[in-house]
Amino acid sequence: MKDITTTLFDIGISSNMSNFIGREEETYHLESNFINGINTVLISPRRWGKTSLVNHVREALSDNESLSFVYLDIFACKNEYDFYKALTSAIFKQAGSGIGKVWNDVQDFFSRITPSLSVGTQGTPEYKLSFDFHQKNMDYESILSIPEKVAQKTGRRMIICLDEFQQVGEFPDSEIVQRKLRGVWQLQKYTRYCLFGSRRHMMMNMFQDVSMPFFQFGDVIHLERIPSQTWVKFICDRFSFGGKHIDASLAERICSVTECYSAYVQQLAYFTYMYAPENGDATEEAFSKAVDALILSNEPQFMQVIEPLTSYQMNFLKAILCGHVKDYGMESVRTEFHLGSSSNISRLKQTLIGKDVIDSNMRELSIPNPVFRMWLSRRLL
Repeated sequence: MKDITTTLFDIGISSNMSNFIGREEETYHLESNFINGINTVLISPRRWGKTSLVNHVREALSDNESLSFVYLDIFACKNEYDFYKALTSAIFKQAGSGIGKVWNDVQDFFSRITPSLSVGTQGTPEYKLSFDFHQKNMDYESILSIPEKVAQKTGRRMIICLDEFQQVGEFPDSEIVQRKLRGVWQLQKYTRYCLFGSRRHMMMNMFQDVSMPFFQFGDVIHLERIPSQTWVKFICDRFSFGGKHIDASLAERICSVTECYSAYVQQLAYFTYMYAPENGDATEEAFSKAVDALILSNEPQFMQVIEPLTSYQMNFLKAILCGHVKDYGMESVRTEFHLGSSSNISRLKQTLIGKDVIDSNMRELSIPNPVFRMWLSRRLL
């Protein structure tokens, strides 16, 4: 029977084990950090595979009896209360069978938490937990100490993996919340944290700005692109697995067009496969259709990016697309693209960098998302 969990390419989901490629150095680095108790921060542009890497390493270490993993995506958390509730629930749902051993102790630890527990009736205990905190007088230190208490009782180091961690930077009184988290977490001996998110510049501000509470919280890993030669072999193998063929040169063009952005490589490769004839070769026509499909499929997301932008900000993007990546402050450029004053240029730049729409390297600006750049070019030029 065909394994229905097997996919040719992972589109919009974390890569499964069979489709996880490359990242050997990062995998070793992250495994070593988890085993040796080092807090870790992963930073990269969005859609480069941070979640896939963390899940890959968690799976690789699943048989390590000295470690217990908890994964939580906090994108839906809008405030401190949401975060504490989600984190506590995730810990008790994912930390393993040892939770049952510490239940009575945990109840005694937290007077301001109202937990509930139901036990399965078919031989194997089934723990279903929900929590309610009294928001006015939350004992945040006790709440944040839950994983440490559980780890002590179970005898296993707990690794808390928090995805979309930049959301903490959006909370009301964010810096106060960050100081609370850092103040408790940095003193824990049995619990370690892996923090990563999709807003690269916000993550960099949180963890690499000396004025922020999480500065030097742990080992910061900047993910690089998976090289094209690794992708080419993967694409050719997946086509073969699906009963079709693609030349290495065309697979290389998939990497070139997407600039090796992991999610876009998989997406464009799949569309090329989809348009290739059954049991045949991928053609230029199939590739061309795939590029159009790639741009169209991402259009709703790109529309959400540009809808809140001002006319000045859109004009600035047009100037960058036209090659004004260094001389954007010149009067002739500001006049041609209606960018306003020099001080306005500075505001435009910082705002768009903060939104991860553009990037700056040695004063040279770029639009780092290659598919967004293609889409903008079709609309603005």
